[in-house]
Amino acid sequence: LPSRSTLFDFGPAYQSSGMSMVRRAGGQLQVEDVSLQVVLNGLYANIDSTAVFSLLMLLYGTLVFAHFIWFFERHYNRNVPRDYGKGIFEGMWMGIVTATTVGYGDVMPTTRPGKILGVMWIFIGTLFAAMFSAAI
Repeated sequence: LPSRSTLFDFGPAYQSSGMSMVRRAGGQLQVEDVSLQVVLNGLYANIDSTAVFSLLMLLYGTLVFAHFIWFFERHYNRNVPRDYGKGIFEGMWMGIVTATTVGYGDVMPTTRPGKILGVMWIFIGTLFAAMFSAAI
């Protein structure tokens, strides 16, 4: 068997500054400098309608969830302000944290309809977040 030094290039990592990509060309590994613009262009070229749809559904769903949470929780939950603007903002925060399954626990529903809505949003938000991640 050939030694590893003939199969792989163990050159120092400081040969190039910035972002680089390693690819195999002609049986050898080559390091190529890549600009951020090239990476972003490749990312944007691969975004399809599923990514846009799922991201828009996440944003729209979060807004709808925020309104329902504000409506159900404003009189019973001390963490949800009764004021519409502040209450919707807190509902959006709760919706984003719930959809991404981070769940900080700083704001949570206390009423039965709010808890049911929260569980539904966990499943729906996770679905759309997974669709978005898979599409990009």
